[in-house]
Amino acid sequence: MEFEAPPPTATPMDASPSETSPDSVAYTPSGPPPDGAAAAPPAAQPELRDSSFSEVSEAEPPPAPAAAAPLLPVERYFLSARLEGGTIGGKHHQGIVLHGPWRNQINVVGALARYNLDVTQNPIPPDIMQLPPSGQWPGRMNFGGTAQTKRTQMVDRMALRFSKTGEGTCSFEGEGANRVGKYIVTGTGTFSSGGWDLECERVYTPNAPSLPPAPQANKKRPANPLAFGGAGPALSPRQPRASAPKKGTWGSSPTAVEESGARKKARKGGVSAAAQALDARPMLVVLYPQPGPGGNPLTAFKYPSLSAAKKRAKGLVENVQYTIRVPPEGGDGVLFPPEAEDALRYLAEAIGHKAIAPQPETAMPAHIITWDIDAPSAKRRPWAANVAAFSTEQRAAAYMRHLYATAGLRLKYAWWGRFDLGSGAQTASPQCRLTGQGSFEVTFPVHTLGALEVLAKGVAGGEMLEAPKLEAPDAVMDAPPADGGTVDLGLGLGSLPL
Repeated sequence: MEFEAPPPTATPMDASPSETSPDSVAYTPSGPPPDGAAAAPPAAQPELRDSSFSEVSEAEPPPAPAAAAPLLPVERYFLSARLEGGTIGGKHHQGIVLHGPWRNQINVVGALARYNLDVTQNPIPPDIMQLPPSGQWPGRMNFGGTAQTKRTQMVDRMALRFSKTGEGTCSFEGEGANRVGKYIVTGTGTFSSGGWDLECERVYTPNAPSLPPAPQANKKRPANPLAFGGAGPALSPRQPRASAPKKGTWGSSPTAVEESGARKKARKGGVSAAAQALDARPMLVVLYPQPGPGGNPLTAFKYPSLSAAKKRAKGLVENVQYTIRVPPEGGDGVLFPPEAEDALRYLAEAIGHKAIAPQPETAMPAHIITWDIDAPSAKRRPWAANVAAFSTEQRAAAYMRHLYATAGLRLKYAWWGRFDLGSGAQTASPQCRLTGQGSFEVTFPVHTLGALEVLAKGVAGGEMLEAPKLEAPDAVMDAPPADGGTVDLGLGLGSLPL
């Protein structure tokens, strides 16, 4: 018995063969295929993968699109300004000014602004009755309130174009720039009381038009080429500047010519250089005599700086054991104590910012006199005026006689010392010590009133002389009489008790 093979099943041309899933298992008959039937290909076996591998057969999803960047807030500022005629700051002449406060978007005032119509383009102030003038408006914004300093100000410049919109009204637009950036300006205006009230809005944007260049004032003329071709200086447009008098000639200023490096540094080097110049001044340190055993005698020292003088007096009681004095600025006379530390700091800042001139250079005079007068009823002061300096020995001798003549017996002592020439540290050599009773320290060069008299009148060569042996009543006694009477010292003072 014969069986016919079934006809093959027609497969549509557009039908695609079904995909075999790796998880499914194809059924295979156990017997041989029928006669005339093609053997079916074996089913694809599932691929075994190690679970330790991280490979994924499926395609990864595309990355999510990045979020759009947020838009930056627009910087807007508003100005309620007054445009009117007024004085242009720093130039002291009349012009057209625009002034008012700049506010932010929450109505907080951030700066006070003042602009003026450029005087180079408008040397004569135009009429503003019909319409504000268009042009460039340079100015400044002050962020420091009432403090008008360069640190709190910012240069600002605008170019405004005004157009009339009605009777007594206008609108304007323009651009500007400052150190923050470029901006555009729009606004409106209303005429009132001879001026214009403007409401302005400023928007910072890098797309704002650039300002036209600022007008150039006082442009230099080109030099005459004939002046450099051997034609002589008469054809030159520039005349030589008048030269200063040379050092040592009539009309020269010794102070200006002989300005030292310390003063130049104080004038040009700022606050630190000014502080160093204030410290580098000659200073006098006087150590007062201390009573009791082991007490120090009166001594005077000269130091080249204030810091060195304070170092010498460290550990001593001021105005009791020592005093420090600065040289006089006006010549000979009483010496004053140095400034306090706070005053020196403020003074250095003022000099460094060129608010005041540097301190004049002074030298310590060669002759120093210090004294003590018994005055229990005198008013107590923070410091005593008991140190003086003189440039010549004649002046010093005259002042010693003045102390003796005016204080009399109340003069505890008057001490005179002399420094050698030079600016280095040194100790004064004693010249004279006088008391109100007319007694002298005989070991010093000047130990008589007669020698003081001669020195006060002036001696050729400045020699130290003994008391002249004159007849009575002009005789001068080196020592008081034993009976303690009176004596006429020949100084025009009459008889003085001894």
